[in-house]
Amino acid sequence: MNSEQINSLVAQIEVRIAELESNLFPANSRSDNNSESQDADEKLSEAVNTHIQDKSLRELARLRANIDWLGGDDAGLCESCHEVIPYARLCAVPVTRLCVYCAE
Repeated sequence: MNSEQINSLVAQIEVRIAELESNLFPANSRSDNNSESQDADEKLSEAVNTHIQDKSLRELARLRANIDWLGGDDAGLCESCHEVIPYARLCAVPVTRLCVYCAE
């Protein structure tokens, strides 16, 4: 993988990180003037929101780790078989470190 491709992947990952962070940590995360119905809605959706947050936090950690990986000597190499991961796969699945064959 050449440096232009690595830079493109890093930029793509940084965009996704920014999206996740804006969803996880909004500027005005909670209003102090909630009505009772708003409070009830928040309680009903808390389990769903927690699951989504956990999934997003895991993705965020994997994306940050892949930025470090892309800066290293093993950038673009499958962690399992050490073959080159096609650039198109890395673009499609930026959190992967496995080629298609090893991911199955």
